[in-house]
Amino acid sequence: MKSLSLGLAGLLLQEPLFALAAKVPVRAIGENAAVDGNRVSWTDKDGWEDGFGCPAARVLSVSADKKYGACCEEGNALRGSRETEFHCCADGHDVAGSLDVGFTCCPTGHAYDGTVCKQQCVDGKVLVDGRCGCPDGQVEGPDGTCKPHAESTCSSGLETGKCYMFKGETGRRLAFKNKQYSEAQPNKEVMPGKFQLCLDEKCTPKQPVKPSNEVYIKDIHGSPPEALDAGQWLNNAAGGAHIGKTADFTKAGKFSFTKWPCGKYCLGGFERGLGPACPAADPSMTFYTAATEACVEFELIEVPCKIRDDANSCLWRSGPDPCCGRVDCSARAGAPTQDPPFCPAQHGTTRTAADGAAFDVLCGRYYSTGGRKELKGVAGPEACQQLCAADGKCQGANWCFSKKYCSHHYEWKDQPKEGNIDWVTFRPSKER
Repeated sequence: MKSLSLGLAGLLLQEPLFALAAKVPVRAIGENAAVDGNRVSWTDKDGWEDGFGCPAARVLSVSADKKYGACCEEGNALRGSRETEFHCCADGHDVAGSLDVGFTCCPTGHAYDGTVCKQQCVDGKVLVDGRCGCPDGQVEGPDGTCKPHAESTCSSGLETGKCYMFKGETGRRLAFKNKQYSEAQPNKEVMPGKFQLCLDEKCTPKQPVKPSNEVYIKDIHGSPPEALDAGQWLNNAAGGAHIGKTADFTKAGKFSFTKWPCGKYCLGGFERGLGPACPAADPSMTFYTAATEACVEFELIEVPCKIRDDANSCLWRSGPDPCCGRVDCSARAGAPTQDPPFCPAQHGTTRTAADGAAFDVLCGRYYSTGGRKELKGVAGPEACQQLCAADGKCQGANWCFSKKYCSHHYEWKDQPKEGNIDWVTFRPSKER
């Protein structure tokens, strides 16, 4: 007992036995410690042998810096530090939070706001439908960062992450029936597909779909009544085999879209052609190996991916014919029809960026000096502000509605000036 108490006394002079900030009890580990199964031991500077172990119901886990140990449940590991808190976290998790809101285990790369874990986006990306993607007016470059979308005279009008129904030449929509896709009449066992366009397996949103892109198609709908096959990919059936669906992304079909006369699109293969599988009243499709220019004509009808999303109220303007004058409220905030809802309605509000930075919305204000940098190809005021938020040196952003002009400013001391309602300024609530 005497040697044990002296060993503990030596440790107490060097490090606290238990970290006070810990949510799980931890013990300090001496230098040159050796781990043997569920026990760690070492010899201190005075020559005393010391160590500790965990009971059979727990597993010894050592911190990343090898200075602390704890007894965690199996499958968990010790995470955190003396500066934060110590927690036993599950695999793929780490300690997140701050002294202001507290700490907890979150998926690696997420932040904790005191209530929930939130994914953090990097490289200028913002969170869209739970995934990190580039803001409006930007595309992901080869290096993974978001860059202004190069100006082009024409666009396909299609975008990844959005959902569409395919209306064929029969007037019927493409649907999954009898283990294949065909232009089938809907009934209680046949539901028209709701197809999400993707450029990768994660279906990164807000990427323009070009004729030169390799496109994957996910059917959000499943077969009634159980819908057990919802969210699967159109497959790569070829040579007369009818295209169906697969849960295996490696077997997903590689498609391409090109504009076609009269507001339609032609659906082809990325390297192969696409055409009818065989003569039938309900036409189905197959990939062609030789006829690479073959494609199938469809009218693509954009529909909400989530029918209970409040943003669906912006899908079209009220009028006698809901198929005319449709507008995407989120992507065209700079258009004349969208100016009144943004300014003056948004004046005096605060917008919070992904990193937590707060920006005050000041309608009728503009910056005129201060290291101004003009940005090309920005879609609207929200995108202008989001790009400023992604640039840690940006101290404010301007947007002009009539000119669709975005500029960033880098001098905090410069105050925005009075202007007219054609301008809006986004100013950080405090210097960045």
